[in-house]
Amino acid sequence: MPRFFGLMAAVALVAAPLLLSGCANSKPSRFYVLTPVSAPNPAAAPGPSLGVGPVTIPQYLDRPEIVTRSSDNQLQLAEFDQWGGRIGDNITRVLAENLSSLLKTDRVSIYPWTDSSALTDQITVNITQFERDQSGSVALTAFWTIADAQSGKILLNGRSNIQKPVTASATGDNYEAIAAAMSQALAGLTDELVAAIRRLPAG
Repeated sequence: MPRFFGLMAAVALVAAPLLLSGCANSKPSRFYVLTPVSAPNPAAAPGPSLGVGPVTIPQYLDRPEIVTRSSDNQLQLAEFDQWGGRIGDNITRVLAENLSSLLKTDRVSIYPWTDSSALTDQITVNITQFERDQSGSVALTAFWTIADAQSGKILLNGRSNIQKPVTASATGDNYEAIAAAMSQALAGLTDELVAAIRRLPAG
């Protein structure tokens, strides 16, 4: 029995430095968010009353790890670089804030809302691609619909294809640069939605 415990102690002495070395060398996780455009606060005068959502994303993007594409058929998941929350929620909120700023309205509701009676238009977005692709740029493809919030009648629909280059960040962090380019792509999508909303007949 003493010999057994002596052997276990020897194994523990050998293993302990290896475990400590592994802990010391592990990278800490880093977390990122998408950001809205910088714009003045909405004007006091009421603008359009918009409902934003649902916004849907592909299942392969709905995960904590940042996803990039290395080829047409291969995805890569960042081991230590993750989103600071549900990416779908982040996308929806950024779109809502962008629309509020660019249309100068504070009457924006995010799906699901509790009362639709005050809404004039509902914007739904189906994102089919949204990641840095093999060319080194962020690719955003989305189908969107603008409908009358009360009747459900479709007023306009369209497809947006947006590319934004990934430029080196100030800190040299490539994933920070990817998050910044994705934010710019959402700003481009918002610009197209704003132009479509402004084409709607006055109701």
